Amino acid sequence: ILLALLFGFTLLIVTRFTSMQNLVATLAGGEWYWILAAVLIHLVYFFLDAVQHKYSFDTVGVDTRVVDLFPVLLSALFVNAVAPTGGTGGAAVFIDYTTRHGQSGARTAVGVILALIADLSTLIPFLAYGVVFLYIQNQMKIYLLIGVVIFLIFISGLSSLLYLAHTRVELLSRLFGWLQRTVNRIAGWFHNPELLDDEWTDKSKQGFIHGANSITTHPKKFALALTWGMVTHVVNLVGLYFFFLGYQQPVQPGTLISAFGLGIVFYVISFIPQGVGAVEGIMGLVFISMGIPHAKAAAIAFAFRGVNFWIPVV
Repeated sequence: ILLALLFGFTLLIVTRFTSMQNLVATLAGGEWYWILAAVLIHLVYFFLDAVQHKYSFDTVGVDTRVVDLFPVLLSALFVNAVAPTGGTGGAAVFIDYTTRHGQSGARTAVGVILALIADLSTLIPFLAYGVVFLYIQNQMKIYLLIGVVIFLIFISGLSSLLYLAHTRVELLSRLFGWLQRTVNRIAGWFHNPELLDDEWTDKSKQGFIHGANSITTHPKKFALALTWGMVTHVVNLVGLYFFFLGYQQPVQPGTLISAFGLGIVFYVISFIPQGVGAVEGIMGLVFISMGIPHAKAAAIAFAFRGVNFWIPVV
């Protein structure tokens, strides 16, 4: 039911740019070999994402194989799509997999955080280029800027927690204690005043301490995770470009990169599972603002996000 609702919401957003008839006609008019190439390169993209996760897990001492992580990654993405748990459902899939193979679940949880940091931090160069490009073109809207700021605050917050875990453990303890009390106070309004217990606070603190120490102990392994994070974004970007080729639509590199970067920003900050609807809407708006016809802008955003979202589901 949730998948059907998400698909319907996506269509609702995309058809704000063009009619359903134009959308279907444009999608059907694509050159199949470029569309197939885009689908295949997205399979490569997910495989490389598994490589990035492997090196993130290596950093914290969790031994995995890429060939095994690939289906686990797709399963985690599927769970995040159908179970609105803020990403924790996907993390549970990784933890379940590693514990079944004799690895530490606690270390796996930290590895998932490091993989997220590696993924999001390596997007910053693409995002910076896109923001500058849109500013020069006088197309940097206030809502886009707000989204970028929230995204950067989120990354800075995760990185700051690792920094505190390495240099100011006592301050980190007070921070998690304050977070526990605040969440429990809000949860108390819904008759659940002990949502987060003391064990959660201690485990979270120890997790970030272990993550920070792992980076300093194995900097080369985390550097490899960052490298593969960058490569993964490049491959994903090439997949987006293939859709432009498939629909015979010329595009400037700045338009391509800005829509790609901002799409991921709203994927991260959106409260909707996997950013469904929000990402397509933002990408479509950027394409149209740079002179791409409405029907093609909608079709390309819809098709690109379609393979990103629906491949793990299938």
